[in-house]
Amino acid sequence: FMVRPTSMGLLGVPPRAATLAARFGVRTMVPIGLLIVTLGMALFGVMAQLDSPYWMWVSGLILPIGMGVTMTPLTTLIMAAVPRERAGMGSAMNDATRELGGALGVAVLGSVATTVYVSNLPSRDGLSAEVAEQVESGLAGALRGAPQLAPGAIDAFLDGVLIAGFVAAGIAAVAAAIARIWLPAQAGVAPTAAERGDDARRAAQMAGADLAAGTE
Repeated sequence: FMVRPTSMGLLGVPPRAATLAARFGVRTMVPIGLLIVTLGMALFGVMAQLDSPYWMWVSGLILPIGMGVTMTPLTTLIMAAVPRERAGMGSAMNDATRELGGALGVAVLGSVATTVYVSNLPSRDGLSAEVAEQVESGLAGALRGAPQLAPGAIDAFLDGVLIAGFVAAGIAAVAAAIARIWLPAQAGVAPTAAERGDDARRAAQMAGADLAAGTE
């Protein structure tokens, strides 16, 4: 149910995000994007209810907008930090950091949601050890192994999603503050090896000229 809003955000935002980053700077646009992500994650947690109408899933549009505003200038920043002849290395590093962040996000937020879910489950008294373990494994296990616990298991699952959404929002907000403080204002273009060599030769020539002038 979130596919269409997400697709619209991912398709429409990145091209404009690059233009905005060039105009207002990376240090401005990345924190804005992360704050939009913060809002989207908080809304996702709050709106994760069984009776939420489709139009209330605006986080399905807000999240990709924030992601596009954030990731586009950051990708430009990474690619601009390496020489042109090593663009492949920069692209690989960009992909690696993205994959690492996604894996850590799934691990951390999944652990938070699961912990809250298990702690808020109804009493499993009377269930066999095998069925109790199945119920604690996740909502699908609870619905399959102990249908009588379904209402309480669903509530516990939604509580886990709510807390995980707030944790994600908090992490994104902290990242926005860090980006505002430490990111460079603009993404510079890294020189090629030839350009670096030319700069070194010019610097050496200027140093030699200064030295010669000083000895005269």
